[in-house]
Amino acid sequence: MHEELDVSKIKEMVRTDLEAPMILTQMLLRDLKKNKGTIINISSVTALSQANPHGAAYGALKAGLRSFSSSIFEEARKHGVRVSTIMPDMTKTELYRNADFDVEETEGAYLEPAEVAEAVRYILERPDGVVIPEMVLRPQLHRIHRKQK
Repeated sequence: MHEELDVSKIKEMVRTDLEAPMILTQMLLRDLKKNKGTIINISSVTALSQANPHGAAYGALKAGLRSFSSSIFEEARKHGVRVSTIMPDMTKTELYRNADFDVEETEGAYLEPAEVAEAVRYILERPDGVVIPEMVLRPQLHRIHRKQK
């Protein structure tokens, strides 16, 4: 829960999930415009909902990244820059090790990192003039349960 987050953890999340992509984009945007480059930001399905019961700060930051990506696309599209946001659902990574929930170890209950990488490849392989502004990836099953304390 939000009140249990340490302030330093919130600052770290802001730096990693929003500040770093914004600064990197600012530093590279001139070259991306010159070379008609592609920006792909990895957000989360939590960016799509009005509320995230498992992490208010995380959900807010991912929604911020989604909004930033959309704004940068509108700013840079006339220069041939493609901007996409991938929003994966539960992915089998270390992100959830400290969460208050677990994902069932059943095939189809979570995404593999390779599946997110495949989405990146798919976006990059689109022909010139084709942009996928947003892509949502979800596992077939939804098997989340609270951790036992």
